[in-house]
Amino acid sequence: MDEAIARGTNVYIISARNDDAGLKEFASKHGVKLSNVFATGSNKAKVEKIKSIGVSKHYDNNADVINEIGSIGEKFASHQSFQIVNEDEHIVTGCLMESDLLIYRNNETMGEHYVKFSADTIKQISIKFAKQKFQNNVNLMHDPKQSVKDVTMFESWLVDKNRGVQPMKGFEDVADGSWFGSFYVENPEVWQQLKDGTFRGFSVEGLFDYTSPISAEENALKTISKLLNDIIQD
Repeated sequence: MDEAIARGTNVYIISARNDDAGLKEFASKHGVKLSNVFATGSNKAKVEKIKSIGVSKHYDNNADVINEIGSIGEKFASHQSFQIVNEDEHIVTGCLMESDLLIYRNNETMGEHYVKFSADTIKQISIKFAKQKFQNNVNLMHDPKQSVKDVTMFESWLVDKNRGVQPMKGFEDVADGSWFGSFYVENPEVWQQLKDGTFRGFSVEGLFDYTSPISAEENALKTISKLLNDIIQD
């Protein structure tokens, strides 16, 4: 970020928070113009500000914001996707849960916040998953009414580089403890949807308790220095 500012890159910090004090403190430390810091108070106002300024690229965790701003919007990178590794054998492999990955959530009870799963928690989940024989429990879009047959998880592994257990290709930078799995898809309709791109990733379903959730704004301040390099105004 500092190199980008030294090159004369015009960067902005645009947030849906109500108070800009923390944002301006961060901006001052990193050489961002205070006049380029905006606490808009809502995602709707944030979208309007982004459009009015005319930034060339904006990163956000909120999918609604990304949809509203169109091609200039990009969601924070996530590894939760899969690859068709063998089309003839109908095998799809991907990351089921990434260790220590901050995941954006927004609900009426807690508002905007982040959750993450530690390596130990993921290990416990994977063991319970296997003990309860959930390998064939697959549904679409977390909808129990869309349960599908003939989709089976036949292998899974937890990344442990000390033991030589590596992540799949394309996921080399994930933390130890991340959970990967492969599914054998005999259901022709589901297989076609996978090939068409209707579904792009796995998501493990369960009921999880919260402990010390991380606020969206707290995480934004922690990660924004990585992203500001790409949030530029030419």
